[in-house]
Amino acid sequence: MSEIVLAGCTPEPLMAYLKALGVFRLVAEDAEHGDPAVRGWWADGQFHIDTTLSRDELEQFFRELYRPTPVVGPWGGRSGFYPDDSEATARRALDVISCTAADRFLPFREAIDAVRRILSRLGLREKEEVSRGDNKLRLMRACRNELPDQLLPWLDAVFVLTDESAKFPPLLGTGGNEGSGSYVSTFAQAVVSLLVNRKMDPGVATALFATPAPVISDVAVGHFAPGAIDGPNSSVGFGGGGGANPWDYLLAIEGTLLFAGAASRRIGTDTQGKAAFPFTVDANPVGYGSAATDEDVRAEMWMPEWDRPSALGELKLLLAEGRAQLGRRQARTAVDFARSAVTLGVGSGLAAFHRYAIVKRNGLSYFAADLGRFPVRKVPAARLLDELDPWLAPIRRVADDEKAPPRFSAAVRRIDGAVLDVCRYGADPGRMQAVLRAAGRAEAELANGSKVRADFPRLQPLARLSADWLKECDDGTCEFRLAASVAFLPGVRDRHRPFRMYVEPVAPLGNRRWKFEATAPGVVWSNAALPFNLGAVLIRRLRDGCGEGSGRVDGAGEGLQHPLWGPGRFRPKLADVLAFLDGLTDDQKLAELLWALTAVSPKAPGFRFRKPEQPDRVHTWTDYAVLKLIFLDAPAVRPGTTSALPIWNEPPILALLQAGRLDEAVEAACRRLHASGFPTYLAAPVAGRFKKVGGFSGDPVRARRLLAALLFPLGESDTRRLLERTIRKLDTSPP
Repeated sequence: MSEIVLAGCTPEPLMAYLKALGVFRLVAEDAEHGDPAVRGWWADGQFHIDTTLSRDELEQFFRELYRPTPVVGPWGGRSGFYPDDSEATARRALDVISCTAADRFLPFREAIDAVRRILSRLGLREKEEVSRGDNKLRLMRACRNELPDQLLPWLDAVFVLTDESAKFPPLLGTGGNEGSGSYVSTFAQAVVSLLVNRKMDPGVATALFATPAPVISDVAVGHFAPGAIDGPNSSVGFGGGGGANPWDYLLAIEGTLLFAGAASRRIGTDTQGKAAFPFTVDANPVGYGSAATDEDVRAEMWMPEWDRPSALGELKLLLAEGRAQLGRRQARTAVDFARSAVTLGVGSGLAAFHRYAIVKRNGLSYFAADLGRFPVRKVPAARLLDELDPWLAPIRRVADDEKAPPRFSAAVRRIDGAVLDVCRYGADPGRMQAVLRAAGRAEAELANGSKVRADFPRLQPLARLSADWLKECDDGTCEFRLAASVAFLPGVRDRHRPFRMYVEPVAPLGNRRWKFEATAPGVVWSNAALPFNLGAVLIRRLRDGCGEGSGRVDGAGEGLQHPLWGPGRFRPKLADVLAFLDGLTDDQKLAELLWALTAVSPKAPGFRFRKPEQPDRVHTWTDYAVLKLIFLDAPAVRPGTTSALPIWNEPPILALLQAGRLDEAVEAACRRLHASGFPTYLAAPVAGRFKKVGGFSGDPVRARRLLAALLFPLGESDTRRLLERTIRKLDTSPP
């Protein structure tokens, strides 16, 4: 046994991949001249075989000994079996093969004779007669039942008969035809040119080993090699290139015979027979630069790449099974397949898949577009994606509905693109967070789509995501910490609601489940900017938590939680809040995380935020400090004393901030603190009036961001920093 590297057999384009399988199959199945013990595998982007044949013997095998597989298609328009001018080339090729006495063409001659007998028996003499009524289906059934067994691999690869019709795998067009072209006709012509007339023997070495030789011709390659199709800008220069090595095409068609379809009944879907083809799924227009929602994609095929020497029987078993499981069901779409590849849902021993989409391009022609390589590996975090399926499935049905707004299909595509990135490149926090953010965007679309919710009553809010999402999505950024601190603001009795109920029209069902409500008076979130929405939530939540006839927050020392109280492990750093205040955060990212994190369980024992990559930087924050002290979620003790700062709700201050009057709001806060026995360094009373020590800008943008920043809860250490930097000690001067 010796290892031979087939440098001409690469995973892309599709024709080169199929050529590798064709070489492997033909050598292994020819017991007389080939090597039944041959082993094949992929390594370094090339196909390798381990065989008793030498390199020269391998070339000789294909030039002189290889027996071409009978490839016929009498149901097609240019099959060569009917007396029509458009079939003249194919008819001449079949006649030449029928008259060639060499033993290597005996199977082909027998197949041609058998087809002609079937046509005669069925009375089909013109190709127009085949398309009448159910004649085409009758002809296919007769071919499947009466042709020699050696044709069965081709017939199984080119069509599958179900109870009522014939199904065609996307790999070979519609029964061996592609538009006005015919794979069957081109194959017969290649057999005559390469094997009967021996016009291009040097092309064997080029096809197998990529040796340079002038072997390019204008063979019609169909969708197998888009770069070999002539046309404007298809190659170097304006006129394009075009052309391919006919040996590549011949061997690629031989390779397609390994992809035989099989009729199967899928339990749980319906009772009708459906055609199932190896590693073939519905297309998802995501994961490549030219993806578009209205693109005509026939299907996607995921071609397996294995890195261990395997016999042909093992490969046939792999392709016959075509297994791509996603939990308890088969993968149906490209996104399903990608998830299956990283959750051990595919056969063992596979190294990767090459994703091909049979997509309509260049007019009405279909191309096998290479969409990239997906490694097969275990990504434990990808299991979390299963939690999105019950919520996402109804949204997909909405997106597929022609009457639904385009924003729903865009939201689903964004989720699918983020999921594909996780499967292809790994589940780092940034990519997992991209999935969560995309889900948050889709949830926002649902919340704003009252008409769509009425038309599709099965739509439900995003819910019941496990706490593992927190660990996998924590990228160490202040946006994530800020979003978690607000999303997990709890509800207490009937006094104030969970944060989610201020954002979208939902009501709890118990066990962390939610339902949409037709009316929700407590919702204050709108399409306005994030600071405005956060400020609206703050005002409404404080209003809900006020006692009767008092500005005092009901809950301060009365056994109830303060409306702004948040769990300690989810409190952000002071530097995070100040970064938001100074406009240094990504507000879109923060908003999307807020929508999604409301569906995540906060019960995460031992969870702590990741340490930020950059050290804390505290900016100018004196205006924030005096205002935050008015709206703390716990009593604050004055430095050097035991007196505590009472908790107050000051609607006038909130109204000033909402109106953008920052300087007046700060002065009012200083007055309130001084009256409570907490004088500040910012202002001091002079003759009963306050004289400002430091002026503040009247910028309305900062005022509204400051109002929003008051919603974020702070930890004890950060609260002490506010007191020490803001409240004056007795008989001291500003530090």
